[in-house]
Amino acid sequence: MARNNSRNKSQQPESSTPPPTQSSPPLSVEVAKQFLEIQSRELDLRNQELLLRQQTDKNSFDYSKLAMDAQIKDRERQRTHKRQTIIWRYIFGTVFFVILTAFLTYALYIDKENIVTEVIKAIILFGGGGLGGYGLAKSGEKSSDSSENDEN
Repeated sequence: MARNNSRNKSQQPESSTPPPTQSSPPLSVEVAKQFLEIQSRELDLRNQELLLRQQTDKNSFDYSKLAMDAQIKDRERQRTHKRQTIIWRYIFGTVFFVILTAFLTYALYIDKENIVTEVIKAIILFGGGGLGGYGLAKSGEKSSDSSENDEN
């Protein structure tokens, strides 16, 4: 069989010219026009997409500026409210202290030392209890904060 294959190869004429290649037929004018129209539409669509992206970016920028302005105003109002709250606390504390001092001074003026000592005892007991409760609450907040940090 090897001989048959070699004979078949030798019997086939060897040509020095390459086989003819099939070239694509030339494009007609209509096809070229359609191709150019499609390319033109694609460019128009890309241009519209670009304009849309630019508008979206501009809107995002405008929104973020408005959001930042609103946040600035909100924080300013928050600071003002906190400042007013602290001022009113001091005013209330001062008025309460002045009234209490006036009452104790009047009680001492009319020789009622028992009333003065009982009021001072009450202030010490309630003040000590309040401060103790406040300290206990603050230490509870710190321990819960540290336990949350330990879990993370």
